[in-house]
Amino acid sequence: MMTTTTRTSTCPTRSPRYLLSPQRVSIRQFLRLTRIQHRHTCQGSVAMAPLRFAWLTVSTMGIVYGDIGTSPLYTWATILSDFEDHPYEEEDLIGAMCILVYSLMLIVAIKYAIFILMADNRGEGGIFALTSLVPPTRKDIKTKMSKEIPRYEVWIKRICVALSIIGAGFIFGDGAITPAVSVLSAIEGLGVVNSDVPNYEVIIGLTILSILFLSQPFGSGQLAIFLGPIMLVWFMFIGAVGLYNIIEYNPGVMRAFNPYWGYQFFARNGLIGYKALGGICLCFTGAEALYADMGHFGKWPLRAGVYFVVLPSVSLSYFGQLAYLLRFPNAASSPFFESVPSEVFWPVMVVATMAAIIASQAMISGTFSLISQGMGLGTIPPMTLTHTSKRMHGQVYAPVGNWILMATTLGLILFFQSSSALAAAYGIAVTGTLAITTLIFMAMVVLRWKWSAFVVVPVCLFFFAIEMIYFSANMTKFPNGGWVALLLAAATIIFMGSWKLGQSDVSRTIAAKRHKKTIRDVIRWASDPNVPRIPCTGVFLGGGDEDCEGVPKAVLQHMKVHRYLPTTVILVVSKTIDLPQVRSEARLSCRALCPGLIKLTARRGYIESRSDVGEMLQQAEAQGLLKPDPQSPHYHYFIARQSLQLRESRRVWSRIRLSIYNFMVMNARPPACQSLIIPKQGLIEYHSSLLISKPLPGDNLVSRFVNRKPTNGSLSTLYTICHVNKTQVPQSKVTGLACATLPGNTTSSHISGPLPNSELKLIHNYFPMDKPNPSGEICFHGPAVFSGYYCNLEKIGAQRLGCIWLIVECSELLKQYLCKLLV
Repeated sequence: MMTTTTRTSTCPTRSPRYLLSPQRVSIRQFLRLTRIQHRHTCQGSVAMAPLRFAWLTVSTMGIVYGDIGTSPLYTWATILSDFEDHPYEEEDLIGAMCILVYSLMLIVAIKYAIFILMADNRGEGGIFALTSLVPPTRKDIKTKMSKEIPRYEVWIKRICVALSIIGAGFIFGDGAITPAVSVLSAIEGLGVVNSDVPNYEVIIGLTILSILFLSQPFGSGQLAIFLGPIMLVWFMFIGAVGLYNIIEYNPGVMRAFNPYWGYQFFARNGLIGYKALGGICLCFTGAEALYADMGHFGKWPLRAGVYFVVLPSVSLSYFGQLAYLLRFPNAASSPFFESVPSEVFWPVMVVATMAAIIASQAMISGTFSLISQGMGLGTIPPMTLTHTSKRMHGQVYAPVGNWILMATTLGLILFFQSSSALAAAYGIAVTGTLAITTLIFMAMVVLRWKWSAFVVVPVCLFFFAIEMIYFSANMTKFPNGGWVALLLAAATIIFMGSWKLGQSDVSRTIAAKRHKKTIRDVIRWASDPNVPRIPCTGVFLGGGDEDCEGVPKAVLQHMKVHRYLPTTVILVVSKTIDLPQVRSEARLSCRALCPGLIKLTARRGYIESRSDVGEMLQQAEAQGLLKPDPQSPHYHYFIARQSLQLRESRRVWSRIRLSIYNFMVMNARPPACQSLIIPKQGLIEYHSSLLISKPLPGDNLVSRFVNRKPTNGSLSTLYTICHVNKTQVPQSKVTGLACATLPGNTTSSHISGPLPNSELKLIHNYFPMDKPNPSGEICFHGPAVFSGYYCNLEKIGAQRLGCIWLIVECSELLKQYLCKLLV
């Protein structure tokens, strides 16, 4: 009797290993893992039903492929405009078509659909999601010591972050230019039948786009219900019209698949052919939206849409327009609408206008996703985000980004008044984004997936070279409107760069000035019987991303400003988890840290609206998590902001950068308000200004020594240097004695450790020391005269062997100043 064993394959509960682990993954392993990746969506590890897969594929037509689907409206017209002063022949058009079709295959079908879509960050795509995958990630920094992370990886990560900011600038510019170009190019088709209509192009375009932007709060998922089928009809129309023109006018255009004609195109036209690349590159506009919108639908519906609908339809449309142009050369001004048969002109015209609107939606949705990822990466200030779908985490709406895009797009239409004037700016934004994405992807594949650099680097540089050729060709059109893309990108880069550098200044200054407090400091302060109490309940609010070890910044500011505490202190930390909704019993958790100090953690799903703090406290009382204090029935709510201020004069750029950062801090919603509705009555907001002083000479050298880990094992403590500006300190000598506690409770009046002799002379300028011993050890002891500077050596982490103190002897006035600074 034979028994049959049935193997039931279950979907993995985690993403494929090549996305999560830095281990080396072979090509064969990679292909095997991609076969199971079709069961993964951005929702989790649930296998996708066939009907749902088909519906998601149709939905991608409306949200993702609108831009690349409407490129046939203006691509051939832009290419032919580069031949205005240069007569062209049939061979020239065949060569341009050859370059166009192979560009579609290389950039869209191979680079993005196959490779770039592999690099998803928990289902999300986009340039920021790609950058966050480049090691060292936040998880690597938390789990590894800084010494264990290779220095070259840190520098590559910094370069990738800078490149991502530049790429995001191009994407934001693309998101503003795309709606203007797409809608205007569709409306300009009315001029084929009526030359008087163009007088109303601007008004019609402004009206259509205003309605589109105002409908964004309803979410792209709801819009996809209508836009997907409409866009599918559009692809069927352009494919059918293109096939008709090929059969009717010139079937010989299919010889453009021969690469020989691409070579002949450059050999015959030279510089004119090089400039024409600026128009050819418009055929793959919207390729970045393919990656940026991956969080909306998942990678496999996107791939199905590319290979089975988008590429066949747009290729037939381009070949059909070429066949028509070879028969009717006078149709160069608007080859798409001229090639449409008169019997179906008006249906195609209506669907084309609707498709242009849908193309605008593709970049708008991608921009919203980019804003969400930029906030997580720390390059965009906190702003309100609304999740518009219960099933897809990536479908978000950013009100501030929506209004900025709307104002920029409408302004471009009013300024340029035609799609041809914006074509040059369009190409610069598109090709700049593609080239930067290639570089970041190359770094991620080599460092994270551990693929061989000898294979990855040449392939990526091949794509990068193609994209840079297109970018340089578009730069020749800089005076004719190309400056718009660079201006929009520069404005975005300045704002994002100022925010990123400002956040780095805050972290560095807090670490240097020892302002970083933990929950233990708060407990110690709340447990101190000498701290006076006032009869009220203080609710200190914070968001999960802004806090250190669950300590809201508001309570840290309160500790610095006031010497009292409310009778009852409640620390409220709000966290948004990666689930659509949270069960009611898991929303709140409460823990008493010490008498009079309570920590309340509020959790919500990403689709849920903001929690009302008042209702949340009442719910906690009803569940018995909180016990109301009859002596302090009134609630006072505390939130905090922090700006930067320069203590000394610096370069003009530093002051401009910090001014931009402070402007964004004052206008950005505090992180606590992102997920909480705070009552206005009894609300207190702390605004602190963090002083950034000019670093002292030799800081890098001193840091190298004091952070050096001794190799002889006699002392295993890391130290830091805390500087006080000599202009703020009375000109008195600061003396001190450094005393180290070594294993075995033995003391020594010196700190010893090996140091290269080349550094001893330089360090002697900052520390008094004896002459170096022949063994290379140095000793610090006796009075430490530091030329008006106070040097504080203190322990910054729990170590295994010992610790160190500094005994300060100085004037009473200086002691008061130092105590005030170091509290």
